[in-house]
Parts: sequence; C-alpha cells; structure tokens
Amino acid sequence: MTISKKLTFEFLAIAVISIFLVGLLIYTSTKDVLKTEILNKIHLIVEEKEEALTTLLETQLANLQYLAQEPEVVKLTIKMVNSTGNSSSQDQQKAFKQLKTLLTNFGDFYGGPGIAGGTYADIMVADMNGYMWIGTYGPDEGGNEADTNWFRNGKKDIYLGDIEYNPTMRQITQIAAMPIRDKQGKTVAVLQLETNIKAINIIMAHKSGLGNTGEIYIVNKDKFIITKSKFTTPDIKNRTDTFGINQAVETNEDVSLHSVYDNYRGISVIGSVHIFAHSLETKNKKIGDSFKNLGWLLVGEIEKEEAFAPIAQLRNKIIFIGLIILLVVACISFFISMSISKPLKKLSVATQYAGKGQWKKVEGITSKDELGELASSFNKMTEELQKKNEENETNSWLTTGQSELNDKMRGELDVVVLSQNIISHLCDFLNAKIGTLYMADSHATLNLVGSYADEKRKNLSNKFSPGEGLVGQAALGKQLILVTDVPKNYIKIQSGLGHADPFSIVVKPILFEGNAIGVIELGAFHEFSDLNLEFLDLVFENIAIAINSSQSRSRMAELLEETQQQAEELQTQQEELRQANEELEEQTKSLKASEAMLQEQQEELRQTNEELEEQAQNLEEQKQEVDKKNRELELARQAIEEK
Repeated sequence: MTISKKLTFEFLAIAVISIFLVGLLIYTSTKDVLKTEILNKIHLIVEEKEEALTTLLETQLANLQYLAQEPEVVKLTIKMVNSTGNSSSQDQQKAFKQLKTLLTNFGDFYGGPGIAGGTYADIMVADMNGYMWIGTYGPDEGGNEADTNWFRNGKKDIYLGDIEYNPTMRQITQIAAMPIRDKQGKTVAVLQLETNIKAINIIMAHKSGLGNTGEIYIVNKDKFIITKSKFTTPDIKNRTDTFGINQAVETNEDVSLHSVYDNYRGISVIGSVHIFAHSLETKNKKIGDSFKNLGWLLVGEIEKEEAFAPIAQLRNKIIFIGLIILLVVACISFFISMSISKPLKKLSVATQYAGKGQWKKVEGITSKDELGELASSFNKMTEELQKKNEENETNSWLTTGQSELNDKMRGELDVVVLSQNIISHLCDFLNAKIGTLYMADSHATLNLVGSYADEKRKNLSNKFSPGEGLVGQAALGKQLILVTDVPKNYIKIQSGLGHADPFSIVVKPILFEGNAIGVIELGAFHEFSDLNLEFLDLVFENIAIAINSSQSRSRMAELLEETQQQAEELQTQQEELRQANEELEEQTKSLKASEAMLQEQQEELRQTNEELEEQAQNLEEQKQEVDKKNRELELARQAIEEK
C-alpha cells in the first residue's frame, strides 16, 4: 500500500474516530445539561404553582374564618339554631332568612353558584346535631351531615378536605369547614365552604412554559389525578401508578427523575414530583398542617420527544457535519497526504505523550482545515485535561499532607512530642528549612515548645508576649503574616556546610474556638506559594484540635497526679490520726487504772483517818481520865497534908 493510500486511509480513520468521540461527548454532555435544565425549570414552575395554590387556599380559609367569626353571622346563627333556648320559631325563621341572604350575597360577590362558574359551589350551616339549616346554592337544606368528615372535623377546628366529586352538586369541589362559636367559645354550629376548583384548574393549566406537551397536575394521597391537566380531566376513579409518584409516596420526599419513565397516558416523559406544602412555613400552624394533611403531589412532566428535540437536532447536525467532513477528507486526502504526514506525526507524538500523562500541545500546525481544527480541539482538550490533572495533583498533594500530619498527631502524645511532630512534618512537607512552634500559657505568653533546625536568633528570645514581634503580633491579630523581605541576620538556616538567611517567613496563629493557643513560624529559601498557604489553612484547624486535646490530657494528668498525691497525704494523715487515737486510748486506759488505784488509796486513807480519829478520841478520854485521877490524887494529897 502506497504512502498516499495509507495516509488517506489513516486520515479517514482518525477523522471518523475524532468526529465520533467529539460528537458523542458533545451529544451526551449536552443531553445531560439539557435534562438538568428541564428538570430545574419544571421544579421551579411547580414551586410557583405551589405558591399560587397556597395563596388561593389561604384566601379561601381566610374567607371561611371571616364568615365564621363575623359578628352578624354568629348572632344570626345562634338565633337560628336556638342554641340559647330563647329563640321562638318566628325568631328562628327570621334569622334563617337573614343569614341565608347574607351568605348568598357573599357567594354572589365571588361569582355566584360554582356550577355557573362562581367560586363557591355551596355555603352551608349545620347545627351541632348535623342538621343542615342553610345551603345557599345546593339542595342540601334539611338533610343531615353528622356522618360526614367535614362536619366531624369542622366541629373541632378548621378543616380542609381533599378535592372530590360531589354528585349532589354535579361537580368536583373542595370542602373547608370550621366551628361557629359564641362569645364564651362554645361551638353552636359548623360553617362549610364548598369551593369550585375552577380557580385551582386555572392555576394548574396556566401557561407553564413547558412547551406543547408539558403539564402540571395534582395527584392526591390515593394517587388519583384531581385537577384538570392539559390532556385529561380530573380522574378520581383510576389510580395513577407511575414510577415518580410511587417513589414520592414511599420516600415522602420530592423526586426529580433523571431517567425517562411512562406517565399516566403511557407516554415517555421526564418529570418532577413535589410534595405540596412539605417545607411550607405559614404564620398559622393549623392552616399549614391542614395543607400538609391533604397529601397532594404536584407533578410536572414534559414528553421525551419535545424535551430532547434540540438533542435530536444536534445529533442530526453532528452526523451531517461528520459526513460532510468525511466526504471532503476522502476527496482531498490523496492530494494533501504529503502535506499532512508531518502534522499527523506530530499529532501521533502528542497523543503518545498524552497517553503517558505528559500534556504537550501540538505546535506547527497552522492550517485552517479540519486538521487544524482537530489540532486546535486536541490542544483545548489537552489544556482541559492538564488543568484537571493539575487540580487532581493539587488535591492529592493537599490530602496526602493532611493525612500524613494526622498520622503524626494520632495517639495520646504529650505537648512537646506532638509539637515536634507537627513542626517537623510541616517543614518537611513544605520544604521549609527552619520552623518553630510556640504555645500560649495561662498568661497568654507564647513559649517555644517545638522547633526544626532552629538556631538562636539575634536579639530574640524564646518567649513572646501578645503583640511582641511577628510571633506576638500574629497571635494578637489572629491573622497570618507573610514576610518576603527578611531582615539580615534575623534568623539563619544552618547546615554542616554553612548558613544563609531565608528568603521568606510565614507566621500563622493556631486558633481554637477563636482564641490563639499557639503560633507556628516557618522559614524557607523560596517564597511560600498560595498552595502552601492553602495547605496551612487546611491543616491548622486539626492542629489546633490536636494541641488542645493534648493540653487537656496534660491538665487531666496533672490534676490526676495532684489528686493521687492529695489522696496519699490524706491516707498518711489518716494513719497518723489512727495511731494518735490508739495512743490516746492507751493513755485513757492508763488514766482509768490510775484513777481506780487513787480511789483505793483514798479509801484506805479514809479508813486510816477514821482509825486515827478513834485512837485520838480514846487518847483524849484516857487523858481526861488521867487528869481526873490526878486531881483526885491532888485532893487526896491536900487532905492528907491538912490532917
């Protein structure tokens, strides 16, 4: 095969493949973008419909509340139902006529009977037994509504019912009811507004901006279509079991279906299902709850063919343009084979580089033909891939650095070891040749606790107060400080072969819960890049958490040690007290023994004293006897002498 034929064949093959790949990429990406835009548009329109529906229903309930609380309505209702027991038949009939006229005038103000196009199909008043006193437009007067949902719920509080077919009124309506209460708050009757859903259908059928086949309709909790759509009237007899509706009912969440599914007509559509009032916030919680209790689903859909019509046109254009290019290439490839062999070789080489992850542009191809366009497209693709690759490398670099730092901070490390691990990793990872880490003490003084290749700096200490130097200023201002004009001899980066001044210095505070608990200072021969600073922003929160955790553990350990020491001292004191108590008990026993002995000695002394006293008394008596005998002897002697 000649080189011309070979180049022609290869050129055609490359053209086909390139056109196919580019076309496929454009087709799929455009289709995804278009699908997303359509779904967003549907969701936005559905939300607009929800807001309009909410406004309409709030207005209807506001009218209901106005009528139920209007003084004249309350007064006439009390007389009509004879709730006080003081109304005569004549009073009741008069009140009945006046109240019916008042309610009819209210309905006429909103367009008259619903079947004739007015807002309200009927306005009714029932007493507490369910007896229907008034029906403005319907044939319900004299009937009993005691077993109906609207009466049972309307007696208690404001009630909003689902959209249902009313065979009596021969139309689809929505009922709202609430109690009529007297001044004491006692419920005397129930007021019902039966609303024609014409206004709801107008809202749902209003020009939606979804083209010819787009539509918005409401499905109730039983999966029945209850509003008029573009293609059908309300169907409250047949369920609508489509994929989107079933998923919304099961998950109770809004559903945007990116895949195509069959709708209730069996036609392929894309759509969105929104739960009515799911995230609605109203001033009146009861009204908001009544909206949510309806269980309505707002369904927005557009047929697949119309939705993807621009894609089909784009596909046809891509095919058409591709065929033209192939035809042109087939016609002229033989004549330009020699001129394109070199560019093809360049493209081949560039493709080989791209396959190896080396993103090089194709240069030297300046032709304005398809080959030039292919080269331009290839260069654009290369730029995008290179940009994406650089982003991936950047993210990988940031993630790797953060992960490695987390590994070095993991575990129950004390503050010094943790600080050293942090500053060492930051210096290694950022190619910083010197670094220091300071931590604030209880007095906010910043103390050096970790360093990397640090040398004592000129006129600087290892402690800084807030606002002192770059370290103190970074802590005080709680902001990063970047210095690219470092003063001479401010700090030296030293090795075994010599030393030099750093080119730039970055000082960044470590913030925890808004407080500066430390500062990190790094110096390097190069200027710190934005990526370096982004990495510091990324990891400093984890650094702050790790340091705070370590400090907390240290404080807990100190408190535990102090507590243990106090416990040991207390135990020693208790032991000393026990010994003292034992000695005191011994002394008490000795004292008691001495006291008993003293008592015995006192008893012996008392007995001795008694004996001595008795002997003294005997001696006294003997002395007296002797004295008596001496006197008698003296008298006898004197008598003898006288003789």
